[in-house]
Amino acid sequence: MGLSSGTIWYVNLSNGQSFSSNTSTITFTETNGSYTYTIGNVSGYKVSNQTGKITINGSNISISTTFKSSP
Repeated sequence: MGLSSGTIWYVNLSNGQSFSSNTSTITFTETNGSYTYTIGNVSGYKVSNQTGKITINGSNISISTTFKSSP
């Protein structure tokens, strides 16, 4: 089971940028380079691949994650 409809979640990049969404997608524009990311904690959920590294080189990229209810 994913996030409840309308739940706000965040992605934080190593360059200090932070992005949020209350839908299943976060879209943002960054300059070419490598960034680490952290998906913010959401109360009541565990997130897969909470941290990682992305490299932007002139094209779109997509990262998927899954939120699961935690007891």
